[in-house]
Amino acid sequence: MLKSYETLLSIHLIEERMDDVDEFMVDEIEIIGSSRYLWRWTYPSIDNDVRFFIEKRLAISSSSSSSSSLSTIFTYDYGKFTFYKIREKFIYILTNQSKRFSFVLLTIDFYPKYYQKLLKIFAEIFLTENSIQKLLNEYLTLIIMDRIEVMINDNGDDGERILCFQRDNCIENEFDMKKLQSQLRSIIKMFSLDVILIYTALLLKKRIIIYGNDTRTLFEFVMALPLFIQHRLNMLDEQFIPNVDLQCPEQINDLKCRENFLSTFNDPRIEEHEDLYDVYINLATIEITISHRAKETFMMTKTHKDVAITFVRVAEKQSSTDQDVVDEISKKTNELLNNLYSSSSLVDDDNSVIRKSRLKEKFSSPNVEQFFFNLAMAECLPIVNDT
Repeated sequence: MLKSYETLLSIHLIEERMDDVDEFMVDEIEIIGSSRYLWRWTYPSIDNDVRFFIEKRLAISSSSSSSSSLSTIFTYDYGKFTFYKIREKFIYILTNQSKRFSFVLLTIDFYPKYYQKLLKIFAEIFLTENSIQKLLNEYLTLIIMDRIEVMINDNGDDGERILCFQRDNCIENEFDMKKLQSQLRSIIKMFSLDVILIYTALLLKKRIIIYGNDTRTLFEFVMALPLFIQHRLNMLDEQFIPNVDLQCPEQINDLKCRENFLSTFNDPRIEEHEDLYDVYINLATIEITISHRAKETFMMTKTHKDVAITFVRVAEKQSSTDQDVVDEISKKTNELLNNLYSSSSLVDDDNSVIRKSRLKEKFSSPNVEQFFFNLAMAECLPIVNDT
């Protein structure tokens, strides 16, 4: 099965209704939306609760320059691009503000630049062809072939343009690895020894909320965090809940149902909602807050101190490269994992289990023992409580 077929869930064309437009005079319309929005094309389908969420986000976005948006990073010539996540669906919205229409794509993976480029192509097709059939043909072509090539006639001096899009090429260029490595180093320098709290929260899969009053800084900070735990693939796909609005019940309830997540907010009042997070990172003040209910999990030990000192030392060492910083973090993570696996034992079916009795024997400190027990749970390892 093609990768694209697995990750693309549905695509939608939504037009904001104008007072002077008779909806029954528009061709190829499926009336699904509210009185304000007209869902002109939906393929293959969408749940009503997700549709209502999208309409509310569109209304908020069009009525104000809401601070709860990352669109300042992803603006383009005639509109903006935003993204959210509800349950296990990433929602990408590209809006043409001058023509008052939006393309919405639902997927199960997080590649914002890739999907922005894809939706811009669909917007170009719609602006020049105004054909639902053409949109459907290109979408099906992408699913089957993993690429599309569209000829656009602008009726201008430039004549025809060819828009090419190939999934693999776009995915490879999604993240600038050198830039992310540099950002990771900056994070360590920014928080110094307190960076161990961020590392521990990621390693143990805790509920992490990050607040920032600068959208670009917030986004770049989050994108670098997976480099702390490179052994876990698809961390952002599985845990990242971007662009959460504190006043949106759907998003807040979604967080409450999750055992772990990495979420971003632009509203500083989120700090007051300690029930939502284990770790709160304030990028505006460079402070980290541990919730009362999570304090036992974050009891610092000599192991934590050694890791923190190593991270800060390599990050501040002038002769070290950004790659050296990443490699040192990976090395320390592997040491912790090897320590954990050495506490395992085989069972009858040749599978390894972590025995609490062996953790207790190996680590004299109860806090260290509890840390490795929590790490085993985060790694989804089977645990036998035989103490």
